[in-house]
Amino acid sequence: MELFLFKDPLKATFVARLNRFVVECLLEGKRVRAYLPNPGRLWELLLPGATLILEPARRRQTLPYTVVAVEREGYPVMVHTHRTNHLAAFLVEREAIPGLEGFRVVKTEVPWRNSRFDLLLENKRGERVLTEVKSVTLYSHTIAMFPDAPTTRGVRHLRELENPGNGLKGAIVFVVFSPQARYFLPEFHIDPLFATTLMKIRERVDIIPIGVELTEALSVRAVARPLAIPWHIVEKEAHDGGAYMLLLRAEGARSITTGERTLELEEGYYIYVGSARRGLTERLLRHMRKTKRASCHMDYMRAVTRPVKTIPIRTKSPIECELSERLQTLFSSLHGIGSSDCRCPAHLFYTPTNPLEMPEFIGLILHYRMDRLIRTDT
Repeated sequence: MELFLFKDPLKATFVARLNRFVVECLLEGKRVRAYLPNPGRLWELLLPGATLILEPARRRQTLPYTVVAVEREGYPVMVHTHRTNHLAAFLVEREAIPGLEGFRVVKTEVPWRNSRFDLLLENKRGERVLTEVKSVTLYSHTIAMFPDAPTTRGVRHLRELENPGNGLKGAIVFVVFSPQARYFLPEFHIDPLFATTLMKIRERVDIIPIGVELTEALSVRAVARPLAIPWHIVEKEAHDGGAYMLLLRAEGARSITTGERTLELEEGYYIYVGSARRGLTERLLRHMRKTKRASCHMDYMRAVTRPVKTIPIRTKSPIECELSERLQTLFSSLHGIGSSDCRCPAHLFYTPTNPLEMPEFIGLILHYRMDRLIRTDT
């Protein structure tokens, strides 16, 4: 049996994300705006020219269309988080989710304590499971991760599922929209609190990551592929240290003097690669502050540029110089900047356009945050 998730889907071309919930796209040659029901970052999906799959809006929406999926390498990845709950209920009723066989859905959108959970399940023995469903769109070649943006709401859900009371058991189902992922991990680079909380409650909450595959018609069969969770990787790597990239934007050309030399900055984007064995979070917060006593090249740079993003890669492996070498193949380098304590030509790079819109740069982030974990573990 198949579940058809959407009606009358249309294909459009992504142009820009105007805010967290609105995108602009080209539909049949016309620019239109569409509602995006997903607050995640979606860096690896919303790249220039990406194919969006839209559904005509329902009555109460102010925008004419809703983005329901984004094609990645020709495969539709569902981004409509609310419909993921519908999909999960479909799989539960057909006993397709490992560990939840024999249960049925007795209620949806369940208010509980300070939260609202997606499903309440019950079996013939009267056992009940309070279940949260998470839509996972972030994946690489073998690993899927959640979340792709910090989530205080998600952490609260985990803590409440640990001991829901009233004879209930807690469960969380991670629905991964990838045809290739074999492993699931909490995204400790982006949200270490979510990752450590999930690891802490794993003995008391059923944590069930599953892979599902959408057809071109945006339907899904009653089949779910269980994914393994290599907890030992989280235990090894999820700490407050590692490498990072600091992305800055210069709004115009200008010269700056660092005390040792004068730098001629062009308008565009600068990527600095650094590391911190410990205190990585505080290091990134310091970089984001504009007013501080200048003690290194990047402090002078930060005073005249706008911060765009910090990209931490939490690890105990020394990858800073290797990461710099990879960036030299993508961008221009400013020799002698940020590399005084190693033999690298530079740890500062320039590009006239936003690197977060470059598939090669996004692929680099995915490699160091995800694929590298399995390669170094085997």
